[in-house]
Formats: sequence, C-alpha cells, structure tokens
Amino acid sequence: KAFQFTAMEPSSGPDTGGTLRVLGSGFVVGKGNSTILFEREMASHYNSKLCTASSSTSIDCYVGKMMPGFYQVRMSLNGVDVLDTGFLFEVYPRMTTLFSLPSFGSLDGGTRINVHGANYRSQDHLSCRFSNWASNEMAVRKIVPATFLSPNLIECTTPSWGVADLAELTIIILGSGLDLSHRDDGYESLLTFAFVRPFELHSIKPNNGFVAGGTDIVING
Repeated sequence: KAFQFTAMEPSSGPDTGGTLRVLGSGFVVGKGNSTILFEREMASHYNSKLCTASSSTSIDCYVGKMMPGFYQVRMSLNGVDVLDTGFLFEVYPRMTTLFSLPSFGSLDGGTRINVHGANYRSQDHLSCRFSNWASNEMAVRKIVPATFLSPNLIECTTPSWGVADLAELTIIILGSGLDLSHRDDGYESLLTFAFVRPFELHSIKPNNGFVAGGTDIVING
C-alpha cells in the first residue's frame, strides 16, 4: 500500500521534547508499531519514538529529549520498512524566563515590561499572558503580544486590569501551548506583576526654591 507524507507540524521544537503530527494518506488507524525516526547528520544512529495513527491522514508522535540541531525525519509504518518523509526537524535550546522589570504598574495598562531570559527566538510568536485564579474563584486571563529585542530580552505592554491585583506573568508561544515558566533544572521561574491604582498628585509645597538646592518639599497625593 502506498503511503504519502504531505506535512509535519511543527517543524521545530525545544530540546526538552513535545508532540509532533505527520499528515499524509494511507495510514492505518490505531496501528501500534508506527515509528518516527530522527537521523542527525554525521550521526550513525537513530532516535526513534513510537507513534499512533489517529486517522488515515494523521499520525501523532511523542518527541523526547534530543540534542539541538537539524534531523532528517523518517518513518516506519509496519515496524520493518523505513520511509523517508522528506521533512527536516529542528531542535533548539529551550527558551527560559528569568526575571522581569518593572514588577508593578498602573491597572489602566500601558506599562512596558522587560522580560529577561535565555534562548529567545525571533521567529516564534511570543506573547505575555497575565492571569489570576484567585479573583472570585474565576480565572482572569489576558494575552498581549511580546516584542523580540535579543536572545536574552523581550518586551511586552501590560493590558488594563479591572482591580488592583497581583497577576502571574507567563511567556508563551502562541498557538503551541508551550509556556516558558519551567526551567531545565526542574524549578519554576515564576514571574508576577502587581497592578496598582494610578498615582494621583494633589499638590507640592513649596512650588519654588533656591537654585543651590536644599529646599524641603512636601508632596500630597
């Protein structure tokens, strides 16, 4: 029976692993001996993983940990014959968040936040997700786009928030379900942002002083 491979989603992933879907035709549903094989250039062995055909046109595979680099993708649908899919899969170092500045801003939104980390990639659709699960036992979640500045720095602008509150800040790759809060050492890099009421300035006394400085002023707000 002729098999055809038409697409692979995604075409890249972090070195910590994830899921992969191969699209095509002629697959046998539920067949348990389908295998995806990753062959790296200059390597003499395969990194193989078992897959499951969810339909005649789709095979889902789990990808385990692999070294960063480019891999040729091959598949065996009967446990014996190995077929070349024609696809290339890129494994990249996992992106990690470390800290963000500033840590608070107006609940009206508009505060620019610098999120420092490692291995950010300009081609990924990075976004900042603000969430709080403690507000009347209901999830409050808002997602805004992030701007890539360097492999170690991205920037996002806070959304408006209904009340003064502490929100969890998570960097996600939009559409992939991947968040960057889990570090390779097993710890979570938990970022938070405090939404506060806007500051109000009522008066400054006195409103003038000596050019040499030294004047004490009182600010009311």
